[in-house]
Amino acid sequence: MKDPEQEVRSCALIKVSEFFNKLSSEQLENNLISILSSFLVTDQSLHVRLSVASILPPLCQTFTPDEIVQHILPLIQTLLKDEVIEVKSSSIKVLKSVNEKIGRERIEKDVYPLMEAIMQEKQWRCRLSLLEVAPEICKSVGYESFQAKFADFVFSFINDHYYLIREQTILNIKQLVQIYGYDKISNKIDDMFKNLLNSENYLFRLTALTAISKLHDSIDQNRFLPLLEEIIDKLGNDKIPNVKFVLIKTLEELKPKLSSSFIRSQVIPVVDKLKRDLDCDVAYFASNALENFKK
Repeated sequence: MKDPEQEVRSCALIKVSEFFNKLSSEQLENNLISILSSFLVTDQSLHVRLSVASILPPLCQTFTPDEIVQHILPLIQTLLKDEVIEVKSSSIKVLKSVNEKIGRERIEKDVYPLMEAIMQEKQWRCRLSLLEVAPEICKSVGYESFQAKFADFVFSFINDHYYLIREQTILNIKQLVQIYGYDKISNKIDDMFKNLLNSENYLFRLTALTAISKLHDSIDQNRFLPLLEEIIDKLGNDKIPNVKFVLIKTLEELKPKLSSSFIRSQVIPVVDKLKRDLDCDVAYFASNALENFKK
């Protein structure tokens, strides 16, 4: 690991991870952690820094929670300062392994501040990597801690200006419904739709349509139809043609989930109005959709 050639240093790191379970914590601290923290975590070679990130998950399985907080988290913090996005992203994914070992109190005290720092990252891929591990972390802390601290954090990503971040947030909400149940996070979901529908940025209004399309089977049926009615009333009169176009496509996707009475009373009137829209594309697709809904 002190070899002058970067390929050798990188290979040595990968190889040593194969026998972590044969070494004591003391041996790892004295012979590995000191080398990692002193120079390899900031090695001039990208491949070496990526190798450092890759061996941290199996190292977490060997260390105790206290040792993880003492040795692994500082290494992650250093990697998060790296100039290369791949290194940052790889270090964020290590949080999944950290989460599996350290327990709820340490997650709140030691991991959550890291998550808040990552949220401010300008590189959207860092925020996406964080979102990919967020549901497992939320599951580990339990509902009370989630509601008190993590809920606002996770739902806030729905306002991100990158589409993939917003889409991953929707997928995370779907997982959170599976973890905690719809009733426990229904207020957060309602607030999310309200904010998206009332946004001045049409991209966020489009996100509301993506959300109802992906979350319809996660939302309580007693709430789903009133929510969809709100969406239809709000976006059926939108000034942006693309919003009205996507509304039509979303309603067609949801048709198998809708009752004939709801289609007659709520869907057909707005689609019939949109077939006379000034935008030719909206009018064309509305006309086709109207025939589909009337069948």
